[in-house]
Amino acid sequence: MSAWTEALTGIVSQKDLELAKKEESEGKSPFEFLINSNLISKKDLLLKLSLYYKLPSLELEHYHPEIEVLRRIPEETSRRFSILPLFILKNKLYVAFSNLENLEAQDYLRQLTGLTIEPVFSISPDIETAINRNYLAKEQAFQTMKSIAGKKQAGEKTIEAKKEVHIEDQEAPVIKLVNYIFSQAVNLEASDIHIEPFSDKAILRYRIDGILHEFPAPPLNLILPIISRIKVISGLNIAEHRLPQDGRASIKINDQEYDLRISTIPNIYGEEVSIRLLNPKSLLKNLEELGFSAPMLNLYKQIIKKPYGLVLVTGPTGSGKTTTQYATLKYIYKPEKKIITIEDPVEYHLDGITQIQVQNEIDFTFAKGLRSILRQDPDIIMLGEIRDFESAEIAMRASLTGHLVLSTLHTNDSISAVTRLLDMGIQSYLLLSSLSAVLAQRLLRRLCSNCKTEFTPDLTNFADLGINIPPKEAVFYKPKGCTACDNLGYKGRIAIFELLEITPQMRHLQLNQITQEEIKKIALMEQNFISLRNSAIEKLFAGITSLDEVLNLTIEE
Repeated sequence: MSAWTEALTGIVSQKDLELAKKEESEGKSPFEFLINSNLISKKDLLLKLSLYYKLPSLELEHYHPEIEVLRRIPEETSRRFSILPLFILKNKLYVAFSNLENLEAQDYLRQLTGLTIEPVFSISPDIETAINRNYLAKEQAFQTMKSIAGKKQAGEKTIEAKKEVHIEDQEAPVIKLVNYIFSQAVNLEASDIHIEPFSDKAILRYRIDGILHEFPAPPLNLILPIISRIKVISGLNIAEHRLPQDGRASIKINDQEYDLRISTIPNIYGEEVSIRLLNPKSLLKNLEELGFSAPMLNLYKQIIKKPYGLVLVTGPTGSGKTTTQYATLKYIYKPEKKIITIEDPVEYHLDGITQIQVQNEIDFTFAKGLRSILRQDPDIIMLGEIRDFESAEIAMRASLTGHLVLSTLHTNDSISAVTRLLDMGIQSYLLLSSLSAVLAQRLLRRLCSNCKTEFTPDLTNFADLGINIPPKEAVFYKPKGCTACDNLGYKGRIAIFELLEITPQMRHLQLNQITQEEIKKIALMEQNFISLRNSAIEKLFAGITSLDEVLNLTIEE
């Protein structure tokens, strides 16, 4: 009997173990068979085998080894033995193995690297996906970065982070590196770029579909010139290293204009920079393209067609609120309506709409801009964000005097927006008489349509979602990874929504009755209220996203 079957005896039936062994004899993964057949969960499988072998185990879905560790073991070797190098600690190399009994592989790796090999257990499908995700893209990026930066000269010392470096010293490679970093971000469809110096290295990370992924970074001695170059194109002070700075820039890549929002901040090793990468055209979508269910879309359209009232869109930073706001303005725009927006920043220029930029440096704030807008005889106002009591009160009073006001607020869901405004100091009578609706949203990662793999999930996972039995017609998929999605398993994102319409019964609530529980109770009684989690479950049943994505992104009801 194989060791792994001994470890699972009594947990999985003998008949099922025999079927798994048959899969193994045919060159397939017995563990993938057991998991996909719902005979054991991946978590329990790793735990049992880890205890049996007295070795650690690891799920590799979100693990990203550094490029230096990956380069210790060639990709061909990793595929041959179904292993993945993880990290180095002193003279030990920790390696994920799918077959812990393969002593030949451990001896080979010991001779290859000169390090002591410490096995960590993972299942082979996860290792294969991790190899695809980590080796291919990162090795190409490493070679490109290396060729642009050039090799360090013999004896060259790493510069100190606080030492002044003039961009002219290495202008050509720096300009090429900055252009490459921007181009790579565009090709990866990243929303953000993070460049961070540390004591002995720099880190470059891209946020792709909401998740940060580390990529090969330039040498540490080029980080200061790179940040100086980024400061130059965004109009920041290159001599200032002690204070945070914010700037904007515009670049053209593949004949497409992109806007950059740039923020620098000092850390103990120098300065780091975060860059938000915006494709203005991607912001201008129709409401039908965002991901609304048909009933919710119809209700939302009815609400924004009203001539007055306050409509809020809530969600964390990067959840697509601006895209929803622009889609809303595009839908309700008519030549006979005067629409004015006040934004920070103005992210896309809309034809026929007056757009105003907040300028905090001259004390032109949302509240002051909103007061001025009201003297311009608008029909519809879009306020970029409600940040304080003053802007909230002016927006609400404007909605009571015949204006449709659109704005955003940072809350976790639609119902908590009501209590958040009360916490700001807004009177309950003003809030409930002016507020028309709150739309909460998040962005779910879409499974790559080219490589998503059908599977049968464990029913206990549905219990976590509050579902006893999933629909029989539902087909479920999990990510795999291919060249089309840069081996991530996901490609793009889709919004999920939660729409709360303020009904007459809610407007009659007394101050001591305005609680999240009471509002939700009324919403469920009076309308077909769909929470963010239920909206995500609809996308799961439609085969658009994965079960893990729904569990990770939405909170328990």
